Amino acid sequence: MLVLGGSQGARAINERVMPEAVAQLRAGGLAVKVTHQTGASERDAGGGGLRGEGPAAEVVAFIEDVATVMAQSSLVGMPRGR
Repeated sequence: MLVLGGSQGARAINERVMPEAVAQLRAGGLAVKVTHQTGASERDAGGGGLRGEGPAAEVVAFIEDVATVMAQSSLVGMPRGR
């Protein structure tokens, strides 16, 4: 799963929506590996509600080649308008 939260107005996605979505997927028995792009300010501030998920979650500030990462993902979550 790829989460493109970003840093401009996506704090709710970064901190609440995506962690809850991942928790529900896992509760349903799915093994979910998440790459979560939070934006630099959110990552540096310890943001991204997926921290602490261990190797099943990678929290990054920026993804250089987002097209490739999207193509490798089964599910993408991001704000509308992107």
